[in-house]
Amino acid sequence: MKTIIRALSVVALAAALVSCGSPKAEFITASFVSFSGTKYTVKESATEFKVPVNLVSDKTLETTVTYQITGGSAIVGKHYTLPDASGVLHISNDPAKCDSIVICPIDSTGVLTKNKTIEITLGEVTADGIYMGNATKCTVTIIDVDGGINLLVGNWTGTDLATSNNPASFEFSIETTDPTEDYPEANVKIPLGMTVVDAYTNSWTSQTDIYAKFDEDTSELIIFPHQVFDAGNFGDKIGVLHIALDSEAAMRGTSEDPVVLSVNEGVLSFKAVTYFALYDEDGNWPGYTCGSIKANEEIRKND
Repeated sequence: MKTIIRALSVVALAAALVSCGSPKAEFITASFVSFSGTKYTVKESATEFKVPVNLVSDKTLETTVTYQITGGSAIVGKHYTLPDASGVLHISNDPAKCDSIVICPIDSTGVLTKNKTIEITLGEVTADGIYMGNATKCTVTIIDVDGGINLLVGNWTGTDLATSNNPASFEFSIETTDPTEDYPEANVKIPLGMTVVDAYTNSWTSQTDIYAKFDEDTSELIIFPHQVFDAGNFGDKIGVLHIALDSEAAMRGTSEDPVVLSVNEGVLSFKAVTYFALYDEDGNWPGYTCGSIKANEEIRKND
């Protein structure tokens, strides 16, 4: 009899489990707060600049989040002001109800102040169930409008630049120029006569002009890729190519990325690792490698 009761109990349990059906999977989307981007620029002559902070969620939420200035070369009261210095934002995923961090540059037009930076860091969220996203820091660069493209005109020298092998060196001049058919965004050029000693002690002198663009909003010098000029110990052509850490792309000439240098008063600095590769008369790579310049190496303007 006990055996029958146990068997009936098992059947009843199985029936109960079947009647419950399979549980449905629930997907929970986290709500989080972060900056929209990590780098912003504003001219010193601007009235104000709003740094957006986003609340991302699949449901309508509101909260407050704290923030503070944690670094940078700009000095509050000298280079900019914060109209709301409370350090607290009221934000929502409804844009109409979302505050921004307002920065008001102090206009120093007519005075060469150099570009200044402000580092802002988000702090704590007050509402439960809302987390901090990945972009909790951003940098705002206040662009010195008195510098601009005029900072570039003149002669530049870089010596003992750190490379993948031996120290490299550069010497060249920069001039303003009008756009060309081949480089419709060009506004500066490095005239022929540029001298270079690369990471493998090859030395060469350019025989044609190199074209570039100065971006006033970001204060960057952008040297267009795939420019070649006759030069060097080998009598070949050299292609100026920036491809970060991809040396094979430099040697094959397949990179589409430009060389980018930060522009400050009297200093050009490489934004990323920059590779150079020698080519033959037909633009083919014959096996010569010139090594690479490390990021942040500086070329300085001669007085």
